[in-house]
Amino acid sequence: MILFLHHQQPLNQIFLQFRNPRVVDDQDVLFHGFPLSPSREEDVGEIDYGIFFSIDSLVLRFIATELDDYDALVTLTNSEVKFSVNDKEISLYKEVDECIIGGVADEEESRFFVYLNPKILFRDLANKSERIWMFKSPNSYSIIVAPIGLYAQFCVYFPQLEEKSKRQRIC
Repeated sequence: MILFLHHQQPLNQIFLQFRNPRVVDDQDVLFHGFPLSPSREEDVGEIDYGIFFSIDSLVLRFIATELDDYDALVTLTNSEVKFSVNDKEISLYKEVDECIIGGVADEEESRFFVYLNPKILFRDLANKSERIWMFKSPNSYSIIVAPIGLYAQFCVYFPQLEEKSKRQRIC
């Protein structure tokens, strides 16, 4: 698949063109237009870099697929990272090198949410970066950092879209 990005003046819409490089017939070209919204900066507040965990990006892709929900509650202790959605749980343990955990003292736990969608994001991150690092934002959601080289990284933050009260009671 080849993806082309087109924009026209005035810049109020962007077009994506999908083409199979093996097919020369232009009938198989798919165009899709997306309206553009005015840009806005999202204030994520002070990120707590002191409390974090890191896991293999393929593991995160597996978790997103396996739990198959919009988001998951992450419970972090000094030895375990637990992802939970309703009655499903996936735990990773520091002692068996399934994760790296920092900043959580003994008998302490930190809770926050991580988005599990869009799943294509996790598939693409797994292809670009071997590990992901997660940090907690002030509003109890995570910030995903995926290094893609010595001087480059993806930093992904999903703004909170639903009622804060539900999430604040849990975290």
